[in-house]
Amino acid sequence: MKTTLIGMPEIKAVAETISIHANEYELGFKKKPTYIVLLDKGQGRTVVLEYLADVYSGKTVFPSGLDSYIEFENIEATMSAVEELGIRLSDSAIYKPYYEEVCGVDICKFAHHLNELQTDLVIKLLKEASEHCFMLFFFPQEPNKSEQRLIDRLCDALDISSTIEVTPYSAKDYAEIVIKHYKEVADFIGVDFSAFKRQLSANMKNVSSLSEAFKIGESFFDENLSKLTTSLYIDEIKNEEVKR
Repeated sequence: MKTTLIGMPEIKAVAETISIHANEYELGFKKKPTYIVLLDKGQGRTVVLEYLADVYSGKTVFPSGLDSYIEFENIEATMSAVEELGIRLSDSAIYKPYYEEVCGVDICKFAHHLNELQTDLVIKLLKEASEHCFMLFFFPQEPNKSEQRLIDRLCDALDISSTIEVTPYSAKDYAEIVIKHYKEVADFIGVDFSAFKRQLSANMKNVSSLSEAFKIGESFFDENLSKLTTSLYIDEIKNEEVKR
């Protein structure tokens, strides 16, 4: 199933660029872009990677990695973590010694170790990897001073295509994501979710992460499941009457 991206117009614009130039990227005529992505944890980083990977894999002929995307979250600022990162990148390749698909990394913990050897090594490693894959460096939407210095360091060392400030999810976006999930996991064919979407959006005003949204979604649908079931039953009766 292809990943659907709700909201995030900035990422959709990146996907459009990837779609247009997919053949050039695959044949090596054009270098795959590297981005700084300002997006808080819990705001859909993994979904971004899945979406971009789906867009690229849908346009290419030969898969070049075991995984269509790989994600490195909260990498510790240690030598062993850098080594493990390198091993995983290498192990994810198939036909070549380097990974060529979509890679997302969070190296924010290195922001407090800018003058140490492990930071030099992780930047060198990721620079080499970015020569072959789509590289996304994830940072908070409002980087602190140390994180901004790390961003500046990456911009000096790597060929960064652009910095993308992703629009955070709105209450309506959270509601739409939760409803989409329930539509996928349960058989609610024929049910009109528009009224539930309005009610659910009202409960999402102070939500700041997908995990919070799904917790609210769980309690909301538990409370309203009987209404949905009744609605579905009524639709089934109407359909039967039409058939007769």
